[in-house]
Amino acid sequence: MMKVRAGVTTTSRRPATRSRPKEEKDPLLRAGQTVGEVAQEALSRQARALAQRTGEPLVEALEAVLETPAGRQLEELRCGVHRDEETRYWQANLGFERVSEQAGHPVHPA
Repeated sequence: MMKVRAGVTTTSRRPATRSRPKEEKDPLLRAGQTVGEVAQEALSRQARALAQRTGEPLVEALEAVLETPAGRQLEELRCGVHRDEETRYWQANLGFERVSEQAGHPVHPA
């Protein structure tokens, strides 16, 4: 039994939790997946969620998603020049380009 003293706050400690390994953090990405595939899946998820919330047909929900700024960006990735690149290479290159631009040395891919 625990003694309670006036003016003392007690807290119970939770056991330390470990974060999942990096591979498990984002189960939406799979090895070898292309930028176009990831963008298509994201658009589909957004359209399904909108259709469920509003009750509108999936095709109309997708059209509505594509009219948003995020939807337009995803569509550009889905159909753009990077669509066939594997996501892991595209993400690495994107990070390199951002750091280079911040350092004042923009890199423009050929």
